Amino acid sequence: MNTSSQPKIIAGRYQIFDDAELGRGGFAVVYRALDTRMDREVALKIIRGDLSEEASFVQRFRQEARTAAGLRHPNIVPVYDFGEAEDGGLYLAMALIGGGLTLRGVLLKRSPLMLEETISILTPLAGALDYLHRRDPALVHRDVKPGNVLMEQEGERSTEIVLADFGLVRSLEFSTKLTQSGATLGTPAYLSPEQADAEKWGEVTPLTDVYALGVMAYEMLTGRPPFGGDVALSILRAHADLEPPSPLEIIPDLGDDLAAVLVRALAKPPGERYASAGALVAALQQVVTNRSQQQKEQAELAQLLVQAQAAREAGDWLTVQAACVRVMQLDRAHPEALEMMAEATVGLQRENAEEAARRQRAQRYAEGEQALAAGQWQVALAALEEVAEGNPDFREVQERLGQAKDELR
Repeated sequence: MNTSSQPKIIAGRYQIFDDAELGRGGFAVVYRALDTRMDREVALKIIRGDLSEEASFVQRFRQEARTAAGLRHPNIVPVYDFGEAEDGGLYLAMALIGGGLTLRGVLLKRSPLMLEETISILTPLAGALDYLHRRDPALVHRDVKPGNVLMEQEGERSTEIVLADFGLVRSLEFSTKLTQSGATLGTPAYLSPEQADAEKWGEVTPLTDVYALGVMAYEMLTGRPPFGGDVALSILRAHADLEPPSPLEIIPDLGDDLAAVLVRALAKPPGERYASAGALVAALQQVVTNRSQQQKEQAELAQLLVQAQAAREAGDWLTVQAACVRVMQLDRAHPEALEMMAEATVGLQRENAEEAARRQRAQRYAEGEQALAAGQWQVALAALEEVAEGNPDFREVQERLGQAKDELR
């Protein structure tokens, strides 16, 4: 930590230096600080002064901070301490993750992200949200957004992903000053329809966080949130009233399967969304699984077609038929397979007819030989002539036929 300037001391234990600011929002500033009592670096969030003067907010803040400090989940940032500074401001000391790196910072550098990377980031966040939602009573974060996702990275690989700021937005919601001023709580781009218009869409529930996670997924995969702009009110009305633009309008090759998952996650009625954050991530993972299976099937289909073509050229109709049956199990209406299947059917019918004729000739040849041995020259001649007509080169039919004719003469 840079010690070139005189540090500011908060609550008698946290040292903050001039260049230690990690982030700034509408209601607080986050600093990298040194906890001199525990000899560790922390992320210190300082709540702005006018809020700290409001008794109802301070009471609610303490209550929510205690709740947050009691949470135990690997993907929720640990809260170490909270309290009131000497100047009256409120503070919240949390674990310092990634030196202040957030998902917002990652998306500003590179987006959209690949589906696999998106899932790897959303999976731990979904676990954290499901942990909150399963508690009794259920806890709702209310401000799930890239700026509240802290990350530790090695290169472009995320090694630690945690959700921050649980409880703060809930505390702010009880601020009479903010309510009277009409200030927007949370970031408009990630607010749910029910946060934008409770009268129309109902109260905040765990599905509120599922919607926000869906907005993040949409942004990570397309490069932008579904609704944006500079006017907060217009964004809120869009969340409440407008269908999100199809992801395919932004990334045409995203795929109908993936677009359908994002659209469902952003459903206006809460009951039409995925039932949990984990269910949303599972749907994204299912897209990956299905696509992998489709790639395997396409590779197998191509190999089967090559096999069928080679067998057709060799006249091996049974192999052609077996390969085409498997192709049509993968793609029932595959035109090339249907064509070769029809050809194989005709070929097998022809082979069956030829085999039946061969058996018939063999039987008639045997009858001719028996008739010769019995001296039934006319019977032998008729049988052997029938065989010779079908196949003049069948065994010794010409010799036996000549013998029968000589005997008759």
